[in-house]
Amino acid sequence: MENDLNVVLAEICAEFNRQREEIAFLRSMALERFAASAYASTRPKPCLSDPEKFGGNIHKFDTWLSSIRAKLQVDGAAIGDSIVQFYYVYLNLESQV
Repeated sequence: MENDLNVVLAEICAEFNRQREEIAFLRSMALERFAASAYASTRPKPCLSDPEKFGGNIHKFDTWLSSIRAKLQVDGAAIGDSIVQFYYVYLNLESQV
């Protein structure tokens, strides 16, 4: 009888330790997700609207260029690093340009 109780107690202790490890793992996962969402939410939001795409009309180029420069100056941090900003400018050109 005492031997049976020791076996049951050992099983309960093993299950308790397994659950403790699982709780620690789930806590670490929750902290990682919280930290990732906090990092993502610290990125600033853009202030200016997106400029019109440049379609190749030379008389509209100066206005478009000023708009793009203003957008990068004001919202550069919201857009991303220099590579992302390059793609932003590139994607603001019409396909025939």
